[in-house]
Amino acid sequence: LHSDEALGDSIQFARYAPMVAALGARVILEIRPAVRQLLAGVSGVAHCVDRSSTPSLAFDLHCPLGSLPLAFGTRLDTIPLA
Repeated sequence: LHSDEALGDSIQFARYAPMVAALGARVILEIRPAVRQLLAGVSGVAHCVDRSSTPSLAFDLHCPLGSLPLAFGTRLDTIPLA
């Protein structure tokens, strides 16, 4: 998962990481350094890397954090708790 918007959006949409992990994914979160320490503790995140210095990591799929609500078909009554 990678950040695609502002810092607040990254914090808001990181709540979907546990749902991605529940599907069997090993979640690697590529995030801006300013919020890396905060979001590294999110349930379901296996590894958190700085967006500015992303190492070469192998992955099968990627998704911007801001696309996760649509990917999960989120409605008002299904927004995951933070």
